[in-house]
Amino acid sequence: MDRTLGDLLAGLERAVLEAEPPTIALLLGELERLKALLWHRLAAEIARTAPAPPAGGLDELRHLTPQQVGELLNLKPAYVHELCRTGRMPAVKSGKYWMIPVAGLRQWAAYRKGDVDPRHPEVLESLNPNGDTGRVRTSRPGLRPRGR
Repeated sequence: MDRTLGDLLAGLERAVLEAEPPTIALLLGELERLKALLWHRLAAEIARTAPAPPAGGLDELRHLTPQQVGELLNLKPAYVHELCRTGRMPAVKSGKYWMIPVAGLRQWAAYRKGDVDPRHPEVLESLNPNGDTGRVRTSRPGLRPRGR
């Protein structure tokens, strides 16, 4: 640790020992902010100096089945098939089989926004022009028409 940083930390320690409780709370918040800033700088430096993954690595050749993807992501295989069919998940169809490339799955999982299926907060209007619930009315209570 260089001398300037050591002097700064020693002065900070003296100030902490003399600080009043409201100042201590403020100081703790500022220390958390500095801690986050230092972690961000460290992560950025590691990312900048880390070697890039080799282009054309084995992940580009590896493929998973919908069953394997379902196990990895805790989804039902039929749902993974639907994601492949609708193009929401990168996949290649070979005959009747879907193959999901590992590299494409990693990118899909890292960059998809929110849920797999978007939520629809709006209420859907009824297609029934009468506005009733669609229950069948009978002439006598408790009876249901035949064929239903």
